[in-house]
Amino acid sequence: MVEKKGRFRSKPKGMTSAPRRRNVSQLQGGVGLLTQQASQMSNNLFIARRSSGLISGSLEDRQSGRNLVRLSNPRISQIKNDRLYHLGLDTTNTNMPSRFGDIKFVVIGESAGQMEEFARLLAKDISQSKENNVENLARGGNSPYAMYKVEDVLILSHSLGAPSISILLNELIKLMHHAHCNSMTFIRIGQSGGVGVRPGTVIVSEQVFDAQLRNSHEVVVMGKPQLWPTKLNGQLAKDLIDMNMPANDGFEAIAGHTMSTNDFYEGQFRLDGAFADYNEVDKQVFLSQLVEKGIRNIEMESTAFAAITHKANIRSAIVCVTNLNRLNGDTITATKEQLDVWDRRPQKLVSRFIQQNLNIPSSTTKVNFSPNSKTTQ
Repeated sequence: MVEKKGRFRSKPKGMTSAPRRRNVSQLQGGVGLLTQQASQMSNNLFIARRSSGLISGSLEDRQSGRNLVRLSNPRISQIKNDRLYHLGLDTTNTNMPSRFGDIKFVVIGESAGQMEEFARLLAKDISQSKENNVENLARGGNSPYAMYKVEDVLILSHSLGAPSISILLNELIKLMHHAHCNSMTFIRIGQSGGVGVRPGTVIVSEQVFDAQLRNSHEVVVMGKPQLWPTKLNGQLAKDLIDMNMPANDGFEAIAGHTMSTNDFYEGQFRLDGAFADYNEVDKQVFLSQLVEKGIRNIEMESTAFAAITHKANIRSAIVCVTNLNRLNGDTITATKEQLDVWDRRPQKLVSRFIQQNLNIPSSTTKVNFSPNSKTTQ
């Protein structure tokens, strides 16, 4: 029979198709083989990504389900001496795994002085030593940041606004990657403006919105905007709220959404800045929309923090105290002494959480906020 283009040959006469039969054991064996092959391919892919600088940790870490730092820049592995310029560190002169490989918690906040004080207080409570001396590890490159290490905790200042915190997080995440850290927790602490809550209330963020009320952080790359999702760890937020003991602490920690803006005045629709092309009615209408949306505080770093930590596969949370109620005004009128007291409230919750997770003995579980430490609640 002549074969025609696009058609199959006809079968020779007398030839029949025998039914294909496989017993159950053969099928199960095939499935098992495919599963092993898929697992091996997955492991090979992981090893390739690890060697190319896309992901940190070991294969054992991955198989045990540990949280690994995730990068999306394969060029990192090709840099012979990766300089973390703003932290004053590099991979040639610093043994990253030896110096930072034990880090489990990273706590960052705006003020260098505030974070140094937190480091000293934490050192008293979790360090094996009686001393609370801490050293600023970010000294090179005219660093705008301060960095302290207390046992398994890294404490840093991030300065003001999203651009500053994004620079810090970028280099900090690379540091964690080079140190082969895994199962880390990042927590941001700081001040914020409250929305419909009493000043001094601590807000643990559930969701983060930008100034356009989007759950995203806008990053402009080569003239084109990208929207990175702002995701936080819900269970971590609940665990931090559970650290609050209102009757003993003298304050309340609540869950709420956070709005993050690009500046302090127009972006936060204040009427006490140099410019205000809107009025009190406009402001109150917008504030009411925020209240309906569940937004309980406003600040300037959370979208960047939530988006970048999520992109790096790091579980994170935001704990901020409110320094005024924006429904009642725009100007912060609390005294410096009162603001200092409020500043230490997020520190108290985070310190308790860290001590609990590091299994600190009960005799040292109480955070030292005594009058002698100048941190009276």
